[in-house]
Amino acid sequence: MQNQVRRKLEQGNNLLGMMHFTGSPMLIEVMAGAGMDFVNIDMEHSPIDTGLAAHLIRAADAAGIAGNYHPARHAGGLRGGRRCRALRARR
Repeated sequence: MQNQVRRKLEQGNNLLGMMHFTGSPMLIEVMAGAGMDFVNIDMEHSPIDTGLAAHLIRAADAAGIAGNYHPARHAGGLRGGRRCRALRARR
């Protein structure tokens, strides 16, 4: 699978995405249906925990939208700084 976000950036296109605070996989599906390119799952300013974030990332992948997550400072098991890419960059 090709990384659509990377492809659009390489072509000089603008991207459209949103922050996700609610923890609803259905909202991620709506975002994808509305034509958004990515969703940022915010675990620092919302009640989303590691388990729910995994479900949201799977929902984003299934809906064809790039899923990123912003871990809380105390989130166990998540590494890599303040902003982490949930889906690996694929060419």
